[in-house]
Amino acid sequence: MTSLQSLQSPVAPQVIRKRGRPSKPYRTTWGEEVHGLYRSTVRSNQWRVIATGERFTAHDEKVAVHIFHQKMKDHQATVAIPVGTMTDEGWEDRMPAPQELNTDLAGSLGSSINPDGSTTLTQQISEAKIWAWVREQLINRPEYVAKMTGIPEIARLRYLPLPKPPITLEELFTAYTQKNGSTRETKETARRVWGRFVKFMDARTTNDLTTEKLQLFAAHTEKTIDAPATRKFYYSKIKSVIAFGLKCGMDAEQIRATLDRTKVLWTSGHIPAPQPKPISKKDFHALLEFANTPPWNVWRGWLLVGLNLCLHIGEVCELKWAEFDLNKGTYVAIRGKTKAHRIPRAATLWPETVQVLKELKANTIGQSPYLFNSNRGTRYTRVARVDSFKDFKDAAGIPYVTFDSIRDASYTAACQLCPDERWARLLAGHRSPGLQDSYVLRSLHIVKPACDAVYAAFGPFPKTKTK
Repeated sequence: MTSLQSLQSPVAPQVIRKRGRPSKPYRTTWGEEVHGLYRSTVRSNQWRVIATGERFTAHDEKVAVHIFHQKMKDHQATVAIPVGTMTDEGWEDRMPAPQELNTDLAGSLGSSINPDGSTTLTQQISEAKIWAWVREQLINRPEYVAKMTGIPEIARLRYLPLPKPPITLEELFTAYTQKNGSTRETKETARRVWGRFVKFMDARTTNDLTTEKLQLFAAHTEKTIDAPATRKFYYSKIKSVIAFGLKCGMDAEQIRATLDRTKVLWTSGHIPAPQPKPISKKDFHALLEFANTPPWNVWRGWLLVGLNLCLHIGEVCELKWAEFDLNKGTYVAIRGKTKAHRIPRAATLWPETVQVLKELKANTIGQSPYLFNSNRGTRYTRVARVDSFKDFKDAAGIPYVTFDSIRDASYTAACQLCPDERWARLLAGHRSPGLQDSYVLRSLHIVKPACDAVYAAFGPFPKTKTK
């Protein structure tokens, strides 16, 4: 628009009206008269708004009438913009001449009386036209708009990334299960924790994981789960699933914002240091005796292997036949998910262990590479065996022991009776200073003193009564 100071004429322009016959209202097929709507006589689907001259297409008459009323509603919404003030001494701000008005924004003129007696002339402009003009300026002249509004961020609108659709929680967990190299057991544990989390949050996308909802979930977890270590595990597993989206190329801004909100998931409870509770020789023999009773026969192999090899129950689930040489009575394997955490595991097998493994191999159905398999021919998971062992020990009348108690007993006996602690560390899968992995794999006899020490503490074992 031309600068007001450069205008010379102090005379307000007159509103020029188009002369001619007044247009007739359009009559619909249901008898309604619509003033200001025109329908083309050549093309029945062409319509025009007489007040603005805007044309549009609609094949249905009811749709056309609805569009017309909407356009008239937008057209009638106007803003009065002051363009000049007249006092007794004349014009303080001069009006632009009609030909100098912005044709895109020009509208009818009006006036208002100010408290001081002066008169302000205004120009009524359609809001729809104003916003269309603002949009055009934001696209074509963002620097100018930033300067005039005093908002410097507007000048960088063109460099801002377009908003991306919110990431769904289903997408996150699918990526975690399909692309994560964790074991099946780890993924199954994550599935249970994630399912519990999503169900409580009643969420579908990461945007639904608000700070308020996360705080409610944390309060619920602190109330329902007593063990601080378990609560910490739940929180870390939830965060690991969300953070895995970064490795899959998902929107980093959304992922990091969600992770920032999940910082409220923490526990103030003290996590006690692990306290080993080795099983006694009496209780271990009692479990072996009870394992002769159907349907608990399979547990004899689990007990002997766990004690002989100093393993957790999850490690027993992962044992493979290729790691055993029953003729030589040896076991050797490399454990660990990453190169930095891989460590050799080795043991010499007791006669009772060799016997129970030969019986197990003779009764193995199919070609499964794992020692212990379910009825479906797949290896057991840690969670399934923990639950089954609980039933077994309860039935045996020894409910206070766990399978980890067997590993604790094996390592304790090896440390107490073995002449060199390094052999006990090797049996338990701990790093032993001065021992190279290649040397351990070639010289399995070095772990024999540790295995003999455990046998001296717990053997000889009760014999099998049933096949």
